[in-house]
Amino acid sequence: MIQFSPLKTTNRESLSEIARELDVEMGFDDLQIADAMKLQCFSVLDGETHLGYCLFLIMENSVAHLKQIYIKPTERKFKLGDGLFRAVLNSLEIHGVNQVVATGKSEEMAFYRHEGMISVEPEVLEKISADINAADFSQFVFLESIKAFFSKPCKGHKK
Repeated sequence: MIQFSPLKTTNRESLSEIARELDVEMGFDDLQIADAMKLQCFSVLDGETHLGYCLFLIMENSVAHLKQIYIKPTERKFKLGDGLFRAVLNSLEIHGVNQVVATGKSEEMAFYRHEGMISVEPEVLEKISADINAADFSQFVFLESIKAFFSKPCKGHKK
């Protein structure tokens, strides 16, 4: 059975274990942040097997920063990324987050845009949150309202 759930403990050890199991590289900075107890992680599990994860920070002004989303390549055709993205947004909304900024590689950016996030200029990003330095990222996207995201019909929905 597929589960989307937050890690009970997000630290360097727990993230390293997921990275080893998925044979993926997590950034050293992310592992350092995890040890500082700021980074949070949602995982996709099939039983005890990790199929993917999403790393994010909750910052000031009810803004979240999605730092990384990953689904095993062999599992991507099953829309697990869509489910993971929605599970994370749902959790963020429950915890009072209204807006989301995402950074990442080209493949991640394409995924986020597909999900409805929009590209923004660096100045906009820095106005959204002082915790994000736009100069640190080459690509970023923005979701203005989690509530508005969930109020839209699903892509496959017919009127």
